[in-house]
Amino acid sequence: MKRLIDTQPGFLPRNKRITEKTLSNATGEYNRARSRLQRDAAQWFAERVRDSLIEATAPSFDGRRVYLVDGTTIKLAPEPVLRCEFPPASNQQGVGVWPVALLVVAHEWSSGAVLIPSVGAMCGEQEFPKRPWLATCSRRCRPTGS
Repeated sequence: MKRLIDTQPGFLPRNKRITEKTLSNATGEYNRARSRLQRDAAQWFAERVRDSLIEATAPSFDGRRVYLVDGTTIKLAPEPVLRCEFPPASNQQGVGVWPVALLVVAHEWSSGAVLIPSVGAMCGEQEFPKRPWLATCSRRCRPTGS
């Protein structure tokens, strides 16, 4: 933030704290406030923002909303607790070292709004339940006018 204020102040809106140069680039207090925020409150807020974005755009296909589902995997640190929660992948060479998490998300086509992402194990007994997730996702995808 400091670099932006020092080098490109024109990019920022007119603001008393910017004009008086009292805007802090210290993130400690923000982080403390963020950590006190209840997860349910943050999720509720994210869903309201998502809903308002979706409602502000017209349906994209024959009067219907279109949702794209996307997923990716990420390798996590090889910590024992992560290996239990997100088992490593295996192949003909054996079991890998790195725990693997699967992230799945749905995007509403017209607005680009994103449903709350889901995270689960890619492999093992706790493998991410794709079919139940799709059922839950389809219930969260709001029909036009609701």
